Amino acid sequence: ADIFLWSLHQLDPLLTNVCLLSIKYCCFSPSVPDGVVITIVKERLTQLDCMTCGWVLHGFPRNLFQAQDLDDAGLFPTRVFFLDVSLDSILERMTPLRTDLVTGQQHHLHFNPPQTLAMMDHLRTNPRHMEKSVTEEVSRFHAQEEGLSGFYIDRAAHLNADQDYYTVFETIMSMIINPIAVNFD
Repeated sequence: ADIFLWSLHQLDPLLTNVCLLSIKYCCFSPSVPDGVVITIVKERLTQLDCMTCGWVLHGFPRNLFQAQDLDDAGLFPTRVFFLDVSLDSILERMTPLRTDLVTGQQHHLHFNPPQTLAMMDHLRTNPRHMEKSVTEEVSRFHAQEEGLSGFYIDRAAHLNADQDYYTVFETIMSMIINPIAVNFD
């Protein structure tokens, strides 16, 4: 979503095709076609700041088509992380999420509950956080995971993300900082 917002901020008086596509899909469609996503991602990653400082993508590429298109564009991630989490843990984290319609704040019913019962009346569940939606999204991810893992075999790492976030963060940071082993055979 952030990259679509970036695309929208690039609006100029002439409105580029990419910006128009961003508006269309941000406003009217729950899913964005691969071609639109690829166009926006490639446009963003070829900006000066990304080319000089590097970039991090979260949840992208989602499939082999997107991964191949990134490679074809000369945009090669140096590291790819697959965060392995059990479905039960994902459901435990996602399904209790609620949004306060008055403040816009997000609450987790177990870890960050609303402070009063009156606040509880304002809470609503995002349809994406319902068990059926979460389970379907996890299934879609797993259907693509093997292909992506094979595509990025020389750069990919699977991490047990079913632990506290400090440990996951430290593991990822150590893998970013340490060089990748190269096989010269």
